[in-house]
Amino acid sequence: DIRWIGLIDDDTWLNVEKTLSILSVFDWKRSIAIGHILTEQEDDRDLLYVAGGGGIFLTQLAFVDIATNLYQSCPFCKYNDVTIGAC
Repeated sequence: DIRWIGLIDDDTWLNVEKTLSILSVFDWKRSIAIGHILTEQEDDRDLLYVAGGGGIFLTQLAFVDIATNLYQSCPFCKYNDVTIGAC
């Protein structure tokens, strides 16, 4: 039973116990993305998205929502977290 999917940079340290504790507060049955929200992207200052540097955590439902559209209708951006944000 997959509840959360984490997208984390290869140079990021993760405290698994603390992360699971924080995620337990949220309803994993909803479509939720959790992470640091960047409010200023140099190409599009109106785009709000969860930045990938510190990690993005998606419920399985959010992941399916994004993955379903990722290659079909989402614009490809220079960085993967911006692409997910635009999607």
